Amino acid sequence: LDSGTVGTYTVRNSAQTTVSSGSVTVSVANDSPSGTLTLNATNVKLAKYNVTSNGEAAKFSQLSFIVANPSGVAWTDMRNLRVLFNGSQVGTLQTTAVNGTTYNVTANFTVAAGTTGVIEINGDVAASTSTVVVLASGHTVRATLAAGSSNVQFASSLSTPTTPYGATAGNALTVSTSAINASRNSSLGNQTVVASTNGVKIASVLINSSASESVDLSSLVFGSCTSTCVAAGAAVAAANSLGAAFTNLKLMRNGAQVAQTVTTSTADVAATTYTFNLSPAVLLAPTQSAQFDLYADVISGATWTALQRSYLASASGTGQVTSATVSTSSTLGSGNIMQALTVSAAGSLTLALDGST
Repeated sequence: LDSGTVGTYTVRNSAQTTVSSGSVTVSVANDSPSGTLTLNATNVKLAKYNVTSNGEAAKFSQLSFIVANPSGVAWTDMRNLRVLFNGSQVGTLQTTAVNGTTYNVTANFTVAAGTTGVIEINGDVAASTSTVVVLASGHTVRATLAAGSSNVQFASSLSTPTTPYGATAGNALTVSTSAINASRNSSLGNQTVVASTNGVKIASVLINSSASESVDLSSLVFGSCTSTCVAAGAAVAAANSLGAAFTNLKLMRNGAQVAQTVTTSTADVAATTYTFNLSPAVLLAPTQSAQFDLYADVISGATWTALQRSYLASASGTGQVTSATVSTSSTLGSGNIMQALTVSAAGSLTLALDGST
């Protein structure tokens, strides 16, 4: 109801409100990959970054990346490059990434104020379409998060900073093939064993894995060769098989039997090899070494040439990353030629009168 009374109001001064812009930092994560990449491995992390939004939430609309060789051979391309934020792919898969070319991917994610997210660049360690300079062992790879261009918008200030401000390179990585190699265990020397003796250690070998990936070692194969096979590449020309002198072959690791017992025959020809299937497979982490000892019963009437040796014909397994079959070299050399053995018919006991009595 209008009373006709005129109201009185106090006029107050108004001031402009300023919204401060936030900031975004991008840095290479401490655990970003370094060292080696396994050739032909798929969806491998090439670089990892921490992205932190300060002051206000930051929404990303685009990211750019580059893969290139930081040194050495300029390979042509890689395949299936992708960018991930907090584990989920953003944008489309780049099926072919040419060395040194910048690729842009559409992003649609937000880093909340005061939080840190993770950006990753992944790819297959293999050539895409190139037959010119195919990515290979020994080549180097570096993934880089390229400088943005007004690709972020803050939620409150609505400013659009360039993020990252400059190119942010991951670590240089070296491509390597998965491999294992053998070396004779020097802690076991040449020896003389006595016929009709059971449980004699007749060989000891170290199996070593490369730095590129873990390997599930599944089998070792042994045979025999002459004393002259110590020379690298010498032909296997043993006068006798292992079966001519030994039976009940057992492969041991850390004092435990790790494969089936192999029963030999004195009729085995000289070139006969004996396979030990590891059960379960022995896991070799990158650069790990595992010792395997071959034990046997020395048979009565063993036929064996003095200083004849056993040798590791092969050791095989599967790479955990690539699922590729890996094996030791079949070329004879100091690594797979085992300790020399001499079989004695029987021990002897000599009695002598003590001259002091």
